[in-house]
Amino acid sequence: MKPVFVVAFLILVASRTFFETAGETSDPLRFVHLSDLHCQIADRNPEGKFPLDPHQKDLVRSYDWLAAAVRDINENVRPDFVVITGDLTNLGSQISHVRKVKDELDKLNCPYYPVVGDHDRKTTYGPVFGEKYSYAFTTNGWRFVALDGYRGGVNVEGLRFLKREIRDHPDDRMVVFMHRPVYMGRLEETLAKRVYGTSLLAKNAGELRTIINPASNIRAVLAGHCHLNLEMVRNGQLHITSGSLIEPPYQYRVLEERDGGLSWGFRYLRLPRATGMNLAAKAEGRERSVREDIVGAKRAIPARGSQE
Repeated sequence: MKPVFVVAFLILVASRTFFETAGETSDPLRFVHLSDLHCQIADRNPEGKFPLDPHQKDLVRSYDWLAAAVRDINENVRPDFVVITGDLTNLGSQISHVRKVKDELDKLNCPYYPVVGDHDRKTTYGPVFGEKYSYAFTTNGWRFVALDGYRGGVNVEGLRFLKREIRDHPDDRMVVFMHRPVYMGRLEETLAKRVYGTSLLAKNAGELRTIINPASNIRAVLAGHCHLNLEMVRNGQLHITSGSLIEPPYQYRVLEERDGGLSWGFRYLRLPRATGMNLAAKAEGRERSVREDIVGAKRAIPARGSQE
């Protein structure tokens, strides 16, 4: 049995705008959303903040999780590109850690587009990934806008860039991606404040909302930081937050154009029980490690190139 996606369909009764199309394409857009890689060369994992803390990073095998994701993306998903919403490393000041992440991401058979997160540092990120922190690209009739999320918010230059993109591309279906979200569920936000003592939203989330909410060409906003998988609709726009690659359940999100909007699913990864950096020679075991169970699937998206 081939690995499959667990797909959640977005049903918008009140928001017709999200599903309006600007013409069909022969090959629907498919892309991967990775987030919070937190790669670090480490010999031990941190303890949880409290007993049974679900957010415990597997730092020791962080590069192995990234390698497993890259391999699965190349072999099974074959997306048009990958977006990465920040925190590429856990210790952003260590340029050797950043270079090691880039070495692994360069093995992708498609373009990838990262943004900086809280743990990243421009002094090491810039020399390795380039000093374009807010940028945009167009593919398949969609405009993707990356925003600089350094230090927890989007800076003045990033806000100006977003306004220009909205103004200059009124007819493109637009997806914005950044490190911190501008919306969370009330329960998740309340729990985060009580447990971690801080908000997980972008520090200038209110200002970002005043720009994003009225923009009818923005169809979706992607983020990370929370280490949670969240989906919600605000003002006819889809807001998605994806969890960390190196925390249970060790997964990443795949999005695909469907009926003019976006559907999504997850791919789950496993590693052999061996720990540390000695897994490079265990490609066969890793290939068989993708979890095959379907939980609550409404439809399975096959691996690209296979027959439905």
